[in-house]
Amino acid sequence: TMNLDEDMIDKIMIIDHTYIEVLFPSMRINVMDSLAFLSDKEIQKKEWCHLSKNYLFWSTLSIHAEFLYDDLCLYREPEDAIGYVTLNQEENDAMKIFYDTLDKFYDATGQDPQPDEFYFNSPLWDEVVDAAKKALEVFLKNEEEAKKTNPNPYRANDVLQTD
Repeated sequence: TMNLDEDMIDKIMIIDHTYIEVLFPSMRINVMDSLAFLSDKEIQKKEWCHLSKNYLFWSTLSIHAEFLYDDLCLYREPEDAIGYVTLNQEENDAMKIFYDTLDKFYDATGQDPQPDEFYFNSPLWDEVVDAAKKALEVFLKNEEEAKKTNPNPYRANDVLQTD
């Protein structure tokens, strides 16, 4: 299993391409970007937990969660995402674990915004961070494998042609 270190997070946070041929490469890139952000507690601490910007955690989490839940079919019908956003069932399974962990977090903390430290210091948040990290590792492993056979990446603004 690939270990996710700070250098990888820095690289993925600015990702603008994928080596995997899917129908919606931009959506795939956005999934990896959201997972990268949700898997790095140090970046979250720097960007979210400011006394002068209370509720920043909630609003930033909401942006990523709305994308991952509402803008993708992964949450409701993950098998339909293969070939569109995800490569295979392994990626879907990793996302399912992530979604289950995030659901558990939401069930325990509620849907109403709380001060940032409420979420950030929750042991359940650590589980979300870990699940995001593991899902991202699966995506990155598949990206590295695909890069071996497809050295020309699809950019975020590319549209793949289908027959």
